[in-house]
Amino acid sequence: MIFLILLSSIALAACNENEVSTNVDLYVDISFKNQDGEDLLNPSTPNALTENDIKLYHLIDNESVYYFNNTLDAPKGFKILKATNETYYLRVFPDGEIRDGESIFYLEFRDTELDTIKTYNNVSASNITCTKIWYNDKLVWDVTNEPGIRYFEIVK
Repeated sequence: MIFLILLSSIALAACNENEVSTNVDLYVDISFKNQDGEDLLNPSTPNALTENDIKLYHLIDNESVYYFNNTLDAPKGFKILKATNETYYLRVFPDGEIRDGESIFYLEFRDTELDTIKTYNNVSASNITCTKIWYNDKLVWDVTNEPGIRYFEIVK
């Protein structure tokens, strides 16, 4: 009993009522298929995209800035993951400026093709949450129509 009281006291003392934390929930999940429906992120697909084929840029101060931070688990700002249904997808972690609720970033494929992703984000004192996603100016996800996982498929 004394141990529980001591543990509770330590936990309460560790809390600082002046600290404000912000929950940032902005990641975007994208699968890429070719015209034949083949998964372009699956390593067994001919000409599959690898992490080396993709670069992420953020729009910061009206300039496109290449993203790389070697201290993170996803140093290039994205990961290629495999879903339980065997589909591969790209999880992108936006880290650019949020201006008037919008964030813009770019995916470059094999140093030639540049796609634009724009997100609209609900920003409050304690949360920043993605609520809409446009891919090359086409609305592809909206929380009001598809609550839950921010996922969409692109045919290339």
